[in-house]
Amino acid sequence: MTLETAKAKRWQAREVPVDATSFANSLKKASRGDLTQLKRAAGGTIATSGNAMTTFYALFKKSKIWAPYKEDAYFLAATLFPLNPIPGHGNFGKTMRRIALLDAGGKKAADALKARARKLSALLDSRLKGGELAFRLRQCVKLAASKKVGIDWARLIDDLLHWDLPSRSVQRAWARSYYLVEGTMSQQGEPGKVDIESENEE
Repeated sequence: MTLETAKAKRWQAREVPVDATSFANSLKKASRGDLTQLKRAAGGTIATSGNAMTTFYALFKKSKIWAPYKEDAYFLAATLFPLNPIPGHGNFGKTMRRIALLDAGGKKAADALKARARKLSALLDSRLKGGELAFRLRQCVKLAASKKVGIDWARLIDDLLHWDLPSRSVQRAWARSYYLVEGTMSQQGEPGKVDIESENEE
């Protein structure tokens, strides 16, 4: 195992910070009216968010997170949450994997994942600044909702906070979760058929 691979694995297994969990819980408890306001700004920026701006800052302050450099990441998560409030587990790479396998039926894992690989690649190549990531992540969140696949919002928030790290630790962790999950290889080392139900129950 290389040093970079070991770092990526440690990143993937890290605990989600309390502030991200706190904000995710605030979103879960938000009123229907607040969620409606946030939803209208999904995929946009704080500057162009209209009434969603005051709703967001109220939640932001309530969670006792007052760090301006975090605002873009938290705002993106806040506006996307109403599109898919279904709880999930694992990073967004794992979410995309579940979507791909649900589409696959009885196909082999490699074939199932290849069908959604382009969408994941476009997501991983996006930048948080400028709105590119917001646009592409919004599409994927809606896709997950249509498949009834949940999202781990606390982990997604934390990942968005670290999205622009030079090491690209978040992007590597998502790619690893998408392609490398235990139990998808046969004893001969070839991709085997996927037990979709067992993966979705994790």
